[in-house]
Amino acid sequence: MSFLQSVLKTVSSLISKVLSRLARFLASKPSSSTSSGSKMGYRFVVASYTDALHILDFDPSKTADSALTLISSTTVGHHPSWVENHPSDNTLLFTGLEQSDGQLLALKYNDISARLQVLERLSSGGSDPAHILVTDSQVIVGNVRVFLLPSVESIHSIH
Repeated sequence: MSFLQSVLKTVSSLISKVLSRLARFLASKPSSSTSSGSKMGYRFVVASYTDALHILDFDPSKTADSALTLISSTTVGHHPSWVENHPSDNTLLFTGLEQSDGQLLALKYNDISARLQVLERLSSGGSDPAHILVTDSQVIVGNVRVFLLPSVESIHSIH
């Protein structure tokens, strides 16, 4: 078994244990089918501490070696970390870029293309944003050095 296969097997096992929490990011029910007619599973966003966010598909009906599939990747910047969706619009997502000039990104998920689009980049008000909480009208950012309650009305009006 290659290193990548071993990692995917481990991740698949972990995902099956926490699927109910992760699946709410983008889908509360399995996707219907792909163009090839194969059954799809749950889709969710993974932050990678590289420069990208990844859309993964988890199909619990498959074996651990094949249950997890990379659907797409979107380059967003240095060390995207916490990913949180808007409470009333699961296609509107936020992530923090853990860097000294902390950034908060607003992204839109397209269910048809299974891709993310960066809508806006904002200062997180501190450095290294590590946690995000989204309400209907605000985004609360937990930076490593500063705690901030920014207004996101301009983003909320986009969707």
